[in-house]
Amino acid sequence: MKIRYSKEKQDAIIEYTVEEFRDFTMKIPVSKLMVITKRLPQEKGFRPGKDTVLRLIKFFKRVKRWTEKDWELMIDIWVVWTESNPVFQQTLNLYSKDKLEKFIQEMINKPEIRYKATEKLIQAGKIEIVSEEMLYDWYKFGPFPTDEEVINLIRSAGLQEDYALQPRVGKIENKVGQLEVVYQNLDIQYKSLYTNLDINTKVVTEIKEFKIQLESKSVQNQEIIERINHLENTIDILNKNYNIALHQLDLLRDKLLESENKINLINGEVQTIKKSNTSWDEKHSQLEDLSGSVNKSILDLEEKISNLQQNSGKNIEEKLQENSTKQSTNLPSRGDNQIFEVLPISSQYRPDSIPLGNLKQTITHLEKNLNGLGIKLSDARNLSTEIFSALASGQLVTFDGSLAFIVAERCALSLAGEGVHLIRIPIGLTDTLSLELELKKYIETCSDSTVAIILEGINRSSLETYGFFIRQLIIERLFHKQDNGLSLLLFATIAGGPTAIPYGKEVLELGPVFHTDVLGWMNKSASKEMPGSIQNDVWLQVTELSDIEVDWEEISIPDWLLREGGAFWRRTLMMACTLGMELESSSNYPIQKLVLFGWVLPMALQIGGDRIKEIIDINIDDDRTKGLLHFNNPEMVEI
Repeated sequence: MKIRYSKEKQDAIIEYTVEEFRDFTMKIPVSKLMVITKRLPQEKGFRPGKDTVLRLIKFFKRVKRWTEKDWELMIDIWVVWTESNPVFQQTLNLYSKDKLEKFIQEMINKPEIRYKATEKLIQAGKIEIVSEEMLYDWYKFGPFPTDEEVINLIRSAGLQEDYALQPRVGKIENKVGQLEVVYQNLDIQYKSLYTNLDINTKVVTEIKEFKIQLESKSVQNQEIIERINHLENTIDILNKNYNIALHQLDLLRDKLLESENKINLINGEVQTIKKSNTSWDEKHSQLEDLSGSVNKSILDLEEKISNLQQNSGKNIEEKLQENSTKQSTNLPSRGDNQIFEVLPISSQYRPDSIPLGNLKQTITHLEKNLNGLGIKLSDARNLSTEIFSALASGQLVTFDGSLAFIVAERCALSLAGEGVHLIRIPIGLTDTLSLELELKKYIETCSDSTVAIILEGINRSSLETYGFFIRQLIIERLFHKQDNGLSLLLFATIAGGPTAIPYGKEVLELGPVFHTDVLGWMNKSASKEMPGSIQNDVWLQVTELSDIEVDWEEISIPDWLLREGGAFWRRTLMMACTLGMELESSSNYPIQKLVLFGWVLPMALQIGGDRIKEIIDINIDDDRTKGLLHFNNPEMVEI
């Protein structure tokens, strides 16, 4: 019978983190991991066997969307983990796959067998290393049902740190024994030298007394004088030996003191290691108590923040309504001196809009319209995914180049049909309130159907002067503070000529900038657009997409660009990556390619200077990216 996960166990495993999966699989030998990962999609740009970890991480990240084959692969990973631990095989007699499957099936069905098997493994831990962590990982990722008795039994096993400390304590105790022997030898030598020194001192004293006696007698006895001289020489030699003995004695004292200090330090370390087990349990208990109090404090703070947001939101809305009422009397009327021109883009010759009811249909419809405009299919496919990733996260999609407006118009009609409106930004616009009121009018009406706004010539005036509301609207949508804001699609075009203001970070922070002159264009006539209208179900599907954590290292963006681009731009880039990975989860579309052309490269060209070469060093195989680099600096990249 094939081992399978129960529905209850699958629900539990889905909640595990990627780090838990990674730590579990990293305990399997690399050679066996390489065999398992052959069943996963290969990562482009890696030599065979070098993408093993990356394949597994991507596999674990999509655990909530695992198919039956994916769950079978996870069972195989668990079986390989079990086979890679000889203690489990020897203790439970699992030397063949048939025995393993039969025994595991009995453990799943019979609690008493689960309990006895766990007891055997814990007993085996007294001979070989079987820690609480190993047993818990084996039970946690195995197909076993939740069993509190087994889990409590596993907790009685030793921690991994205990097994790691045993050899270390043994080595230290051996060193202490060796040092004690050395100390005893040095003590014996010290006593021997001290005894010899005492004898030499007595001899010297006797010789001096004898010399005094000889001097008091007749100095005529030459033989006695010669003997005295000989004895004096002997005294000099003895004095030298005495000094040498004193020096050696000092050295021995120093060695003895050093040995005593080392023994005290080692004894202190041994005592610290022995006490670590009991202090760890006390710290663990304290941390659990602290965690409970912190969680309670977080809940209290969230409740207070919610109350403050509700109260402050009402006050801000009342003040904004009061200010708009006061200033509306000073605004020029539509019929007189209009501040900016607002035009609907529609025609009786266009067919009815096609309802777009799901994500795949929406992106495919946009791709077909861009391809029909004359953009090559590969560029149209990539561009449609990038544009929708930006729009679905509430960003402003900006087009630059000689065909900026025609591409913006085609995108707006493809997604909003008859709900497309053009706002022409005049030179010297400084009134932010009139633009705010105009956009709010469309925000109120877009709850029933999707509306698209094209801000034509966004750089004819300073965006920092008139675009405060646009910036705040995008920030609120990025942080999910707008309930119905996604159905208002925002497009913009960059104007050329001497009256235009060069754009910078203030535009790039709001969303991607796509340069139309470096796209691949076909040499044939354009076909008429097929208008489409995104339905509310699409925006509901967007909100249900899982929130994937972005790994900046995987995207290969330099640290200086993330730092100098600013927090706002990083948030814009992160949201595009998150939605892009979800939209392209079924393909091998590289995530760095998704954001390189519209987000990363425009910001790098704006602030990078010579550092832009670091971007080029990343494997750039996209003709659009090469074209954009060549457009800005022909010497940088050859096409």
